[in-house]
Amino acid sequence: MVELVPVERKISIREEINIIKKRLVEGTKSIKGKIIKEDSNYIEITFGSLLKSRLIGEFWVSKNTLPKKAKIEFKSDSSRTEINIIVVHTHKYGVMWGYTETYQKALEETVEKIADLIQNL
Repeated sequence: MVELVPVERKISIREEINIIKKRLVEGTKSIKGKIIKEDSNYIEITFGSLLKSRLIGEFWVSKNTLPKKAKIEFKSDSSRTEINIIVVHTHKYGVMWGYTETYQKALEETVEKIADLIQNL
């Protein structure tokens, strides 16, 4: 069975954690995400719908509908904030034959959307 590889991206920005988190929280709806956990140095966002994917079938739903989770960690020093973004699939059970490549691309696109949101707002 083919396993999906979590997609990771590291970014370094010259802004405070609070400003970056505010951008991310405000822009989450624009990238169709839902914040499920927020901490001083951590945010977790879910994307897609496991229920919809199961009812319609993963093979037929769009890449945006496939269930995913982003884990975003912040580390700050005196001049820069390091941001680590990890996106994983949340496909709970069943066979993933036939759409692993599409799912992997969806994970990569989600990382890019989050990185763009953080850097461009």
